[in-house]
Amino acid sequence: MTLVNQNSISGINSITAESSTLSFHDNGGVERVRVSSGLVGIGTNNPSKTLSILSSQSVMLQLQGTSDTARIEFKVPNTNNAPTIGVSDEEDIQFRAGANERLRISSNGNIGINSTSPKTNLDISQKTGAVALPQGTTAQRPSGSAPYIRYNTTNSALEFYNGTDWVEIISDYFPSGSVILG
Repeated sequence: MTLVNQNSISGINSITAESSTLSFHDNGGVERVRVSSGLVGIGTNNPSKTLSILSSQSVMLQLQGTSDTARIEFKVPNTNNAPTIGVSDEEDIQFRAGANERLRISSNGNIGINSTSPKTNLDISQKTGAVALPQGTTAQRPSGSAPYIRYNTTNSALEFYNGTDWVEIISDYFPSGSVILG
């Protein structure tokens, strides 16, 4: 069944309803949108998620305010590059849980966790908890370039890698064969 009502939907030449599928076609007969079993497809006639968008455009979704410069763009490049989220007017990106801001990426690249004005590359100074460090045995130590910091479960020591050696950070007054800093 094809339903045509150009007075209610501008630019849509036809709407087709078949069983649990509703599709919208342009004046050239090309299907542009499909609703199938509660899933919406834009640019695809086989949506696999609640909203599936298939496009040759690099910007897949754009949320825009009243100003052309106030927008957020979700980009999926047509190459092997990673998808990106972009803010066009150099504002900070904020992530909230309920009414509370939990993470901020400032326009200068600083990241704040529970900090609305991150003062350095990574600012967690507003929290009173702790930082959970990576941990593993001596055999599981990573290699590469300095600096690394981790908790060694073999000798129950906090240690860092200086580019050449793993060095235990002394936490008591009686070192047990550890390299002493300072």
